[in-house]
Amino acid sequence: MLDSLVYRIPFTSAVTFYASTMKPDSFIRYLVAALYGFEYISQLYTVMFCFVRVLVLFHPKRHLKISRYLYIFWSITSLLISLIGCSPHIMTNAMAMQLDYPFQYGSIILTTMVGYASHAQVIGGYTFAIFVTACIVLTTLAMLLKMKSLKLM
Repeated sequence: MLDSLVYRIPFTSAVTFYASTMKPDSFIRYLVAALYGFEYISQLYTVMFCFVRVLVLFHPKRHLKISRYLYIFWSITSLLISLIGCSPHIMTNAMAMQLDYPFQYGSIILTTMVGYASHAQVIGGYTFAIFVTACIVLTTLAMLLKMKSLKLM
């Protein structure tokens, strides 16, 4: 829902009017920061669920106790990483851009200067995506190897 409010807003004259008269320090930057924060948290929780899946195979008797500690640690870590990752959007100005082809008919994008023009944001996003992908691939490989050693495959 937040993604639709921030990124895909076609055919809305009220939002288009607001964007055309928007001041750079508007509340839109908080919505953009929330979008990035929720995106980071959702990806980090995907990694955590992959870890729990592997944990069940490697420690079938103690996985509930270990999972509880992992959940607490990972939740705090995910929240801190998400807050650090989305805080630059709160500190910079908001902006609105009209999209062209294939998003005709007044579609706009609401973003911040960090999301639009920052090379550090791009590099950080790529690094984060590589980290998440590597964790998912490695935990899946560990799960498959453990299943093979248990002769479940």
